[in-house]
Amino acid sequence: MSEIFGNDRNIRGCFHVFSFNGSASRGASLRLPGGGQIPWGVQMTEPILTAGFSVAQAEAVSFVKVFGDRVYTYAFGHDPNPSMLTVEFIGFLIDKTRYSGVLDDYLERYRTGRVSEALRYAKFGVGSEQPMRGFIVGMGSGTMDGEHSLQRFSMTLALVEVQ
Repeated sequence: MSEIFGNDRNIRGCFHVFSFNGSASRGASLRLPGGGQIPWGVQMTEPILTAGFSVAQAEAVSFVKVFGDRVYTYAFGHDPNPSMLTVEFIGFLIDKTRYSGVLDDYLERYRTGRVSEALRYAKFGVGSEQPMRGFIVGMGSGTMDGEHSLQRFSMTLALVEVQ
């Protein structure tokens, strides 16, 4: 059982204990092009956790319908424009009774990892031997639960190659 955030002194907010056994796995993590990863390390008391991901890939195709009920299909291969990976995180803004610094850390990792700065792939591993690879092209954040100081974060990667 690990105390991740909260307090037991009856000050604003509630005391929360998150209990999970992660000793058998490392979980999903986003490895950044310049080094480092999100979540930051392997401790169970991290201020940020991977919450999920969504992935979409598409082919570049064109269809030409001609007279006589014929349709000609032209396939041009992988289309990187709609092919995206979005990784979702949950951040704890309060660590015990102080600010966790998760927002500043997250923004710094985006600034240094985005494609225009890093010029290299980020890698997302989720229990497979072959991680998904793409360029960091966007990020987002929004309040998930203001009462408990939970913030939602996301990182978007362009999948320029077939995964």
